[in-house]
Amino acid sequence: MIPNNLPSTPKVSVILPVYNVAAYLKHSLSCLLNQTLREIEVICVDDGSSDASVDIIREFMAKDARIRLFQNEHSFAGSARNTGLDHAVGEWVVFFDPDDYCDATMLEELYAHAQESGLDALLCGFYNDSGQGKSYEGPFSKSFVNDFLRGKIFNARDLGDFIWGLIVYPFNKIYRREFLTKNKIRFQTIQNTNDASFAYEVAIAADRMMVHNKAYYYYRYNRRGNTRLTKGEDLSCVIQAYEYSFERCRQYPAFSSCETGFKAVILFSYIWHLKTYGVTGGEKKRFFFDSIKQYIKNHFDNDPAVQEFLKRYSPPYYFIAHFISNHDYEAVCRILQAKRLSGMRISSNAIQFRFLGVPLWKHRYSSDRDVKQILGIPYAQIKFTGGYKKRSIMGIAISAEPSLSDSVLFYLSYIRNKISMRDSRRVCCVFELAGSRDSGKQRLQEIVQEEASKVHFVVQNATQETLIREHVPAERIASLMHVELDLDLTKVLWDSLRNGRAFMDVKLIAITLPSPHSRSIESNIKR
Repeated sequence: MIPNNLPSTPKVSVILPVYNVAAYLKHSLSCLLNQTLREIEVICVDDGSSDASVDIIREFMAKDARIRLFQNEHSFAGSARNTGLDHAVGEWVVFFDPDDYCDATMLEELYAHAQESGLDALLCGFYNDSGQGKSYEGPFSKSFVNDFLRGKIFNARDLGDFIWGLIVYPFNKIYRREFLTKNKIRFQTIQNTNDASFAYEVAIAADRMMVHNKAYYYYRYNRRGNTRLTKGEDLSCVIQAYEYSFERCRQYPAFSSCETGFKAVILFSYIWHLKTYGVTGGEKKRFFFDSIKQYIKNHFDNDPAVQEFLKRYSPPYYFIAHFISNHDYEAVCRILQAKRLSGMRISSNAIQFRFLGVPLWKHRYSSDRDVKQILGIPYAQIKFTGGYKKRSIMGIAISAEPSLSDSVLFYLSYIRNKISMRDSRRVCCVFELAGSRDSGKQRLQEIVQEEASKVHFVVQNATQETLIREHVPAERIASLMHVELDLDLTKVLWDSLRNGRAFMDVKLIAITLPSPHSRSIESNIKR
């Protein structure tokens, strides 16, 4: 180690795993040293670089005592990050890739938000920088999750299966160091995918997390040498990463409430890696396909809950999972490699469609249905009942009764996970929409009269809470929870729940109680 005394106890330790990044390192270090938060330490862990990376670090060390240098033999980024964690002294930890860059206020703002809210981890947005342009990505892969969670403290029990939708990169988060140390959360020391288990274990172990949708960080994902571009050279690391992630996460009590989602999201990721890296290379990639096929047999084929979650999470990957289950490597490669997306050929007795260049299905007409096939496997039916047409593809509804959207399902899952079923299985969701105050009072009185047991109330603001407490006897209130919503989600939820609905083992009631500014809300909706 190159000795250097820190000027004061740092608030944030920034850890950089450095390996042959001389072309970018000056820019990255300059971004960090110019942060508006001055009380930081920058821990550079060289992973056996053969270029000028170490010389550049020493050059910066001579000018700024906040930089510390450690040198490892080449053992990949996970090991380097672990070395940084071993030597970090800051209250908070940020991981920074030395070929990326960030805004000057990143550390100050992340530190302030995380410290003020007493978090274990704060997740923020970031920008993908392709070299041609930049695109925003949120903390979770589903935008409605990011929108809903804004300003809310949550954990895995609150989100259930949806927790696994977080982006696994380590660089768009700030972590309380004591939390990582207490739970012994470390990076895997494998060549690639070494950050997956770290992210998943943080997600399942943390009691207090928040999202901060603002982006400060710029990820150069197309840089030559980026492990994302070379991951296909050793897909065994992907298998090791997800098997290790499962073993680590299953040790936490909260895992039982979200194991279904974990299995589905891991299958999604396996299929993504197969599609991205595994369809070229012939026999040396077949082992990866065989591993996925075995995973599907163990965790998908006979588990309706995993099937249902993957169906909603990604319908195309749900289809591909079924296809992998019933076909060999060559057939799957033909599907995933084909460039032609669709086609149709009409003959005297059939209409044949092609998907990704492969014959998918034919119409055969009978008195009551059309049978469709994928490579000879029936996958859809159309049935006519009283003039109503219902279509499905491997269980995915094409046209049917209106189903709950993903954003509504997420909201209901969040509510279901937050309340205690011991107190009551009835939930009244109060929305801020048009309607008179008197009708709101009347509906509350009706609910008290209709329901024999206590009721959980979910409100959006303090005004609604006051109305509940004024018109509902205290002994009838099982709990009262605040869940803030934006106008768009409020309207979607009201349209879905206004007539009442059962969700899992919960009876849902929806009412509207206007706040002082409900007239403006009503006019916005009408427009």
